[in-house]
Amino acid sequence: MYIHAITHNNKQAFAITEAQGTGGARAWGIWRKLRLIRFDVAAAEKVADELSKTGHRWEKSFEVLEDIEVDVRNAGPASGFGKAFAEIKRQLEAQAGEGATKVEGDSISHLKALVKH
Repeated sequence: MYIHAITHNNKQAFAITEAQGTGGARAWGIWRKLRLIRFDVAAAEKVADELSKTGHRWEKSFEVLEDIEVDVRNAGPASGFGKAFAEIKRQLEAQAGEGATKVEGDSISHLKALVKH
């Protein structure tokens, strides 16, 4: 599980996460799932624990707003991954709204630190 970005507007927080995709019967590619999640800032520590233990399998304290499966063999801005990431980042900014604060850092511990603000 990798967290690309965390943003909050003092009530709700939003994060872009990346996890291994299902792959399934695909013979080629390195598949990853990009997800945009939303949760209450007060529940940030619980969300961090759930993401580190079970990933996105059982969403209890957060809501998945967007879920995109992409091939990460090429990660440049013109690749499929780059375009999908740019789109999910636009959605993050739109959901968070004006005046949202970007959290410095992009790990589970930075997510837990939201509670202390």
